[in-house]
Amino acid sequence: MSPSSSSASLLKQRPPRPSSATHTIVTIEVGQEKKAHYIHEDLLAHCSGYFRAVFTGSFKEAEEKQLHLEDVTGETFDVFVDWLYQRNLPGQKESHYAEDKDGEEHGSFLDQHEIIKIHIFADRYDIPDLQRDTIDTMFAYFKHTGKIPTAETIKMAFESLPDKS
Repeated sequence: MSPSSSSASLLKQRPPRPSSATHTIVTIEVGQEKKAHYIHEDLLAHCSGYFRAVFTGSFKEAEEKQLHLEDVTGETFDVFVDWLYQRNLPGQKESHYAEDKDGEEHGSFLDQHEIIKIHIFADRYDIPDLQRDTIDTMFAYFKHTGKIPTAETIKMAFESLPDKS
């Protein structure tokens, strides 16, 4: 089996359950402030080709079980960690949106700028399931709010994503 086909078959499998995950915990520090996140290694390896390579390859990070992502904000990584364990983004489904009796909108959803930042993160760190979920969330957001992408959001996407994304 070629490396790419084994990666593809791994991603099609269900993610390991945290309760049955190996007890190997890795530390990922994010941003300038180096906020530490402690995550099950096999969950990261399951969802991301990048993290799989870093923590199972012949890199010092694999031996130390620690990685620093300086170019990632704490907010983006927090959403990723929540998604990793829950497999759901705020606002991914329209059921996350609600209106109170006065018609005021409330809900636990991300705005379009936050969604595109998470999509860029997912693209950069090879997390295809998160990329699909960010696209679904973006569609739900636009459908629910009736808004269209802002010029800032479009510019960020074009500047940060590959041409074929």
